[in-house]
Amino acid sequence: MTDPVTFNYRAFLSYSHRDTAWAKWLHAALEGYRVDKDLVGRATPAGPVPKTLRPIFRDREDFSAGHSLTEQTDATLVSSQFMIVLCSPNAARSQYVNEEIRRFKALGRGDRVIPLIIAGEPGDPNEECFPPALRFKLNSDGTVGDVPEEPIAADARSQGDGKDIARIKLIAGLLGVRFDEIVRRAERARKRRNRFWAALAGGILFLAVTATGSAVYAYTKLIESEENLDHAVEFAYGFVTEAAGEADRYGVSVETTAKLLRRAEGALDSLIRAGRDTAQLR
Repeated sequence: MTDPVTFNYRAFLSYSHRDTAWAKWLHAALEGYRVDKDLVGRATPAGPVPKTLRPIFRDREDFSAGHSLTEQTDATLVSSQFMIVLCSPNAARSQYVNEEIRRFKALGRGDRVIPLIIAGEPGDPNEECFPPALRFKLNSDGTVGDVPEEPIAADARSQGDGKDIARIKLIAGLLGVRFDEIVRRAERARKRRNRFWAALAGGILFLAVTATGSAVYAYTKLIESEENLDHAVEFAYGFVTEAAGEADRYGVSVETTAKLLRRAEGALDSLIRAGRDTAQLR
C-alpha cells in the first residue's frame, strides 16, 4: 500500500509506563541497529529499505507544552510508519495504549502494528497481555468491535523467542525483509567482529609480552633496590595476565598465547640468571 504522507518516525512505540525499562531497552536496540549498505534502497512491501531505523518515537513526555496531548498523539501516529506494542498485563489494562492502537488502526495501518510480548499470557483472563484493540477488529466507525483478531507477535519472554530473536523479528518487520536474511546477516557480522577482536587481542598480547621484557630490562638499568625491582615485576606480571585473559575472551589460540607467554617467561628468567634473583621475580 502507498502512503500519501511523509513519515517522521519509522515506528511509534506504545507501552505502559510500568514497562519503561523494556521500552528503553528496545528503543536503544532498534535505533542502534546498523542497516547493511547493500540493503539500503531495496524495494519491499514497506517501501525502500532505509539507511537507519531512527527515529523511533518512544515517550509522550517528549511532547511540547501548551498543546493538547490528543492532538500531538494523533499527529505523531499519522507521521509514524509502524507501531510497536509492548504487550503485557500492564499494557492490556492501559487505556492510553489501547487508544493509541485503536487510532493507529483507524488510519488504515492495522497491518503495520507489530506486537512484542514481554510478560503475561495471550488469552489468559488473569494474565492477558494483548489490549482489546489488538484482540478485536475495528468497526466501520473506528471503534473496537467484537470480531476476534489473532495478533502475530514476537515473544521476548524466556519461554518464547527470547530477547535477541524477538529483536531480530522486529527489525525484519520494520525493514520489510525476511527474518532469516536478517539472522544470516547478524551471524556474518558476529563472525567478522570475532575475527577482528581475535586479531586485535593477538596484537595486544604480542605488544604486552614484548613490552614486559623491555620494561623489566629498562627498570633494572635504572633502579638498583630489590623493592623497586619487585614493583616493576608486579606491574609487568599484571600486564601479561590481563592480556592473556583478553586473548582467551576473543579466541586467540592457546598455542599462540603460550608461545608469547614463554617469551615473557624467558625474559624474566634471564634476570634471575643475571643475578637479579628476588622472591617476587621467582
